[in-house]
Amino acid sequence: MITFKYLITSALPYGSNIPHLGNIIGSVLPADVYSRFLKLDGKECKYVCGTDSNGTPIEVEATKHKVEPSEWVEKKHKEIKKLFDELNLDFDVYSRTDNKNHAEKTIEIYNKLKENGYIYRKDIEILYCPKCEKSLPDRYVKGKCPKCGAEGAKGDQCDECGKLFDSPKELIDYYCSSCKSRPKKKKSEHVFFKLSELEEEIKELLERKREKWPKTTIKITENLLKEGLRDKDISRNLKWGIEIPDKPGQVFYVWIDAPIGYISFSKEIGIEEWWKDEDTKLIQFMGKDNVPFHTVYFPAILKGTREGYVEPERVKSCEFLNYGGGQFSKSNKVGVFLDDAMELYPSDYWRYALIKMYPGKRDREFTWKEFRKMINHDLNDVVGNFVHRTLTFTEKFFESKVPEPDLMERDKEILKAIDETEKKLRDTLGQKMEFNKSIDMVIDLARKTNKYITDEEPWKNKERQKEVTYTSLQVTKALSIYLEPFIPETADKIKKFLGINPEKLEQAKERLEPGHKIKGYEPLFEKIRKKEADKYEEKFKEKNNEKEVEEMKKIPFDQFKELEIKTGKIKNVEKIEKSDNLYKITIDIGKEERTAVAGLKNYYSQEELKDKEVAVVTNLEPAKIMGVKSEAMVLAAVDNEKVSLLKTDKKMKPGTPVE
Repeated sequence: MITFKYLITSALPYGSNIPHLGNIIGSVLPADVYSRFLKLDGKECKYVCGTDSNGTPIEVEATKHKVEPSEWVEKKHKEIKKLFDELNLDFDVYSRTDNKNHAEKTIEIYNKLKENGYIYRKDIEILYCPKCEKSLPDRYVKGKCPKCGAEGAKGDQCDECGKLFDSPKELIDYYCSSCKSRPKKKKSEHVFFKLSELEEEIKELLERKREKWPKTTIKITENLLKEGLRDKDISRNLKWGIEIPDKPGQVFYVWIDAPIGYISFSKEIGIEEWWKDEDTKLIQFMGKDNVPFHTVYFPAILKGTREGYVEPERVKSCEFLNYGGGQFSKSNKVGVFLDDAMELYPSDYWRYALIKMYPGKRDREFTWKEFRKMINHDLNDVVGNFVHRTLTFTEKFFESKVPEPDLMERDKEILKAIDETEKKLRDTLGQKMEFNKSIDMVIDLARKTNKYITDEEPWKNKERQKEVTYTSLQVTKALSIYLEPFIPETADKIKKFLGINPEKLEQAKERLEPGHKIKGYEPLFEKIRKKEADKYEEKFKEKNNEKEVEEMKKIPFDQFKELEIKTGKIKNVEKIEKSDNLYKITIDIGKEERTAVAGLKNYYSQEELKDKEVAVVTNLEPAKIMGVKSEAMVLAAVDNEKVSLLKTDKKMKPGTPVE
């Protein structure tokens, strides 16, 4: 039997600024949960990560703060590492890309690509700002995105739609991000990587991994391949970064050297050989904006070396976690950042809520209302209450010792649920990486046992005290193991209460022996008061003055009546070019047909939607979305990852009013 090695990576956080909650849930936190679970399940696993310390973003921030890039990186790396420690991210190595080891590995791979004929030079037009007296690569340039029309798009990638740019000149009405003036063009010789020659190999990689990569990863990669892979400019006219050995005055483009960090960091802990071991499973985590670099550019670079590097087994990407109706943004002061978060609440509060909000298939919105509900209901009322009841009964009825039970069928059902949860976790988390569903299963075990306690009433049913207390203690032990990947501080506290130190997943099935002494108890969580959550919502609303967070308001009945909702029947469904999730839908609403743009591609096929009866809002102001005029809104129920179109329970003709 083959014993696999699991190499876990997460997209490197930029050393330009503190990560926000969207960065955390997009990469480092799910990678940490998965790494912890694999280790708990006895797998050989290493989690490597580090600060992305090179390139334009660093130089831009350093210039803005009037310090040297090295000084800025040193400061931010320490801050980020400290915050990650506070969040209990359990890296096997957390390094940085501005060290000698990383530079040597990057140059080694570059030289191998050059030796194999994948490197060449050519003259190109670059942008130059006469006012600032410097060349303007990537993020030194901003403008209007030619794909989605977003203003303030950066010169290498649009944050709104994810469009990658080969040159900042692709932006409409581009300008220098430092002084806002219009830059000039000038000639410069740059170094290029022959990405186009590796296109077929990347297509073959996609086909091999089609069943293992999530839909988001596949669609983004497919879209890039449809456009055709163009050779990549891998040099930048910058001072800060890894200097190209045969091109003085230029450094490597940051997205060329950053992924190589996974290899150089592995070398620091003595596992560089894993990268060329066929028994290694490379599992990578990131937000959807980083997918192209991990499914196209980085694999192509490694293939170009012809040194037998492993391919990514899984590229686990997710959608965006948003705030206040838009994306988190440090530059625009939108959202909650990790330094703010860690000052407000314990790390497990954030770990739990973010995993619950994991945007696997669609964008999610962080709200303080939902955060408070998750902590108060799931953690405090379910887990905290269950553990408190169990240990209180043990102390009160049995002098803090595990009793000797005479188990009945009802008790055995609960104990069986422990074993079933273990099996389900191996499938749902270990195989499918369904983070929200996995943590829900663990909470449901506590919820189910809480109900069992309530039904059995051991406080007055003395004949059942031994069995209920014994059974509840076994579930408490199981929770101390199952919760460990998600909320490790809480799991450790429960282990200390029980006086145990299990290290493997399978130990959840091992029962606490009668007579075992419980060590004590203290509350696991504190509820978040509504007044407190409202205060933080207001605080961050003030902080994010460029984007107001919309509050839910009650509306008068007469205002609601202004909505015109009718039944409709879908007549035609078309894909919208360049969109990952939108359909153009033609709907019969009785006397006429209307066009709607709906984000349903990830939930329904075109065939499933054809002829489906739906509820439609028909008197909205028309809006142009991705170049298509949308004249109606199809109504749907949305619960986390589930989307279900609304329809009447009886057949109604199109155009029937909904009142």
